[in-house]
Amino acid sequence: MDNIFVRDLPDWIKNSIKMFADDTKIRAKIAVREDSLQEDLNRFVQWSGKWLLKFNPDKYKVIHIGHDLSTSYYEGG
Repeated sequence: MDNIFVRDLPDWIKNSIKMFADDTKIRAKIAVREDSLQEDLNRFVQWSGKWLLKFNPDKYKVIHIGHDLSTSYYEGG
């Protein structure tokens, strides 16, 4: 993937984002069940639609560290 396609992605994301080659990580501190990570995932889907880039959901991972909130995330609705 050429950098020209992805260089504006951080502008769409409110939480911390790390990008390297074809890997993107979004990190968020979750304090309540209604958090901003789902909002970022929604914006991520909007961004991918704008650039007509598809992502492989089999490669998505969610890691919970240090909390016991039951959270679930979805892509696109």
